[in-house]
Amino acid sequence: MFPAPFAPFKARVSSSMMTIVVVLVSLLVVSCSDDRILGKSPNENGPVLSVTEALRQENLDRTIVVRGTIALVCQDEGCWMSITDGQRRLRMTFEDEAFTVPISATGSVIVEGVIHEELVDAASAQAMGPSIGADSVTTRVDGDQRIPLMTARGVKFLD
Repeated sequence: MFPAPFAPFKARVSSSMMTIVVVLVSLLVVSCSDDRILGKSPNENGPVLSVTEALRQENLDRTIVVRGTIALVCQDEGCWMSITDGQRRLRMTFEDEAFTVPISATGSVIVEGVIHEELVDAASAQAMGPSIGADSVTTRVDGDQRIPLMTARGVKFLD
């Protein structure tokens, strides 16, 4: 099992110790993931939509990949983010609260997730206004509102 130069170590290295070493090395390799990705790595092999395209009715309730620029991030703990393509904004939270984004995050991102319409009361719609790009509209809302929100499975920071 051990080459001749390592023969003296044979008696001192048990199989359980070798197992521990293999496990630790495996964990080290797995934990060296790309720090530009949070959650699941977005699938860039298919169509990558703009925010405006993503917000079309036919893209609701299905997994899509969207590219945009970070517009806002929750300044309390990074629990939500909104992205823009210069025309529309898309607000998102993160699936199962599995990750948060840095509160100082900026630049371009690619995200994968599902956009759904959520029914929110007027006060919540007003509070979300800036993050969905509806400042002037949401200050005058009355009653429940349907707002498109994404549940993101993964975020890839591009710059």
